[in-house]
Amino acid sequence: MTRVIHTAFIGGDIVPAELVPQPHVTAGVGFVLKEDLGDGPLDDAQVREAIAYGVAVIEVCGGRGAFVTGPRRVALRDFDPTQVRMSLHVNGTEVATGGAADPLGALALRARASRDRGNPLRAGEMVFTGALGPLCALVPGDVVTAHLSGLGAVKMYFGHREP
Repeated sequence: MTRVIHTAFIGGDIVPAELVPQPHVTAGVGFVLKEDLGDGPLDDAQVREAIAYGVAVIEVCGGRGAFVTGPRRVALRDFDPTQVRMSLHVNGTEVATGGAADPLGALALRARASRDRGNPLRAGEMVFTGALGPLCALVPGDVVTAHLSGLGAVKMYFGHREP
């Protein structure tokens, strides 16, 4: 099932604590589409051609949710999504690591499911294909940084920025 998150932030932003009453974070790859994915076989090859770029993403879960995108937009020809490794840090301490097995396959599956429900993925949308590691709890004041190989880093402040 596709989960729509309407609250987006860019790296370095403060995500308000009241937005997410039971906050947890994870990180992964966001794929921004340059083409609609509503027709055709929606296989890995078609999905690959529909991607404009990938970006490092921190997903804030619990309640309405939000996501924070990193500054680097990387074309698919310049990184291999199956080789992306992630390390997630909260307040400078590494709390999670991981990697992806088949993010393009996950995107193709999501594209087919969305089309079959009559709500196909559209050009300009960003699709988060899943967490690259476990969820980690947050408290107001936490600073979160995710490093994704090939995509760079993304940072966010939860609740308020440190003085």
